[in-house]
Amino acid sequence: MPRKDSCRGCDIAQGKYRPVGGAFPVSQHWILNQYWGGEGFLGWLALQPKEHRMQLEELSTQEAGEMGTAIQRVKKGLKACWKEMWPEDRFDRLYVTYFFESVFGNKPNEYHPHIHLIPRTKKMRALISKEGNINCWEIYNISRMDGFPEEYLRYEERVERLMSALEEKISH
Repeated sequence: MPRKDSCRGCDIAQGKYRPVGGAFPVSQHWILNQYWGGEGFLGWLALQPKEHRMQLEELSTQEAGEMGTAIQRVKKGLKACWKEMWPEDRFDRLYVTYFFESVFGNKPNEYHPHIHLIPRTKKMRALISKEGNINCWEIYNISRMDGFPEEYLRYEERVERLMSALEEKISH
């Protein structure tokens, strides 16, 4: 599918726009970058196909086949980064979500599909747990909660550092 001029995902995939922290390939058909939506935090990532697609069912057989492997590689890389960068806060889980809706007023054709890869750590788990039950749906709002770990707020230098370390882990 050809590139779409108004698509930020295409701009990122083709190197015409560099998000903070950069974007790098995790497979032949998928790239990764730090997600910058208002609800995000350090390590909340966007995995997207390199080619412009409007729906997941438009993925080629190769793209669809690589998606699971790409997610596995990112999870392993994030776990390794967390162990080195924040050893006191164990990496517990990676949430994998796909919304592709336009709740923020953007037209869906302005950004091709991306998979949200959202880390959850021991400290984060405590914030979204009540009476021993985890409400995973609260993860989207966690960076606005009292007690959110300050070290996971997105500052450009932190994003650059994490993405550099993550790229090194994934590329080896």
